Amino acid sequence: MNTTLKRIILILSLALGGGLGYYLIHQKPVTSHVAVEPRQENLVIDDYDQARDEQDIKNTFYDEYYWLYPDESYDVETHVGFMLKYKAPNENPLYVGTLYVKVARLEGKFVGFTAYHKETVIRGRLLFLAINKNFRKRGFGEQLARYAVEQLKQLGFHTIVLVTRVNNPAQKIYKRIGFIETSHDDEFLNMAYQVK
Repeated sequence: MNTTLKRIILILSLALGGGLGYYLIHQKPVTSHVAVEPRQENLVIDDYDQARDEQDIKNTFYDEYYWLYPDESYDVETHVGFMLKYKAPNENPLYVGTLYVKVARLEGKFVGFTAYHKETVIRGRLLFLAINKNFRKRGFGEQLARYAVEQLKQLGFHTIVLVTRVNNPAQKIYKRIGFIETSHDDEFLNMAYQVK
């Protein structure tokens, strides 16, 4: 085979592989509105709607700042605003549009939210899970976590990861649904869920 033909085959292979990778990273989840099996309550998990949900999510970040972000340099208006506006887990332009934000409501009232994204072609990340303090101890955190895991599984991920504080009571939820500890330090615990 001559060198020109080899180069053409290499370029076509790289273009095809890059296109496939882009498709897998930007693929949308199968469902966007799901009524979760209720515990005698009609919890609805739906796509984030800016007009309806932005202030509720920002208020959650203000109220639960310690649990939702690891350091004090995180500015809610700037960082959360960017995250919600561009559906991005961070300010890297390659991640714009890759964050899924889902909001749980009960009879129209904000219960909580979750956010997750594709970290690599085979690994998803559960980035945020928060329940409004008025709706805790009713199983909504576990329902929302299970929903996020199911969505990430439908997207085809083999592993789902998360980071939480070592003193976060939500660890019980994560362990119940199948996450295991992979590492920790004095402040943070890394957990992973292996899809079978």
